Amino acid sequence: MAPFPSVNCVAQLIAHGVIDLLHERGVSVPTQVSVVDCDDTIALTTQPPLTSIALKAVDAARLAVRTVVEGQVSEMLSPQRIALQGELVERATVGAAGLVVPGRLRQ
Repeated sequence: MAPFPSVNCVAQLIAHGVIDLLHERGVSVPTQVSVVDCDDTIALTTQPPLTSIALKAVDAARLAVRTVVEGQVSEMLSPQRIALQGELVERATVGAAGLVVPGRLRQ
C-alpha cells in the first residue's frame, strides 16, 4: 500500500508519468493510489483512462482576456486570486484509494 491515497497533477503529461512510475514500482492505480489531473483534453488516452477536473476553455479564455485588458487600463495591477469552476469527471484512475465522490460525473 502506498503511503498516500492520491496524486493530483496540474497537467496530463505529469499524470501519465505518475501512472507509469507507480506501475513500475508495483503500485496499482486505482486500487492503491488514485490519480487525477486538471486538464481534461486527452484523458481517455491513458491506461487506465484518467480522472480529470474539466475546466471550460472558453471561460478561461474570457477571464484571461478580461484580466489583460483591465491590467492595461490600470497603471498598477495588484496581485489577485482567480478561481475557475471545474467539474470532476471520474474515470478509471480513482477507486479504492478513497477519492471517489458520490454523485459526480462518471465516464
